[in-house]
Amino acid sequence: MKIMIAAVFYFLYWGVCFLGAGADRKNLIGLRSYPDEIQTRVQSDPQLGQAVPKAKSTAAILLSNLLLFTVVFSVLGLALKSVLGLNNYLSAWQRK
Repeated sequence: MKIMIAAVFYFLYWGVCFLGAGADRKNLIGLRSYPDEIQTRVQSDPQLGQAVPKAKSTAAILLSNLLLFTVVFSVLGLALKSVLGLNNYLSAWQRK
């Protein structure tokens, strides 16, 4: 049962990534991670330059990622806690 649930979540995650991959607009979201030469070429292109998102500060990016992953992992943890048999994990560990 656990393997089946893990496989469902794996394919769900893969599907979300696959559906959002490859489009110029999605690729431009991560433009900051590209080398400077690539960034200047993209920004100077007449079509792609207009689609480049506004620059965000590093602190804003870190804070948004922290909040996003805290919520996502908390929800997944609560949802999968009983499925993975982790309901009594802490109490069993404290008994030793």
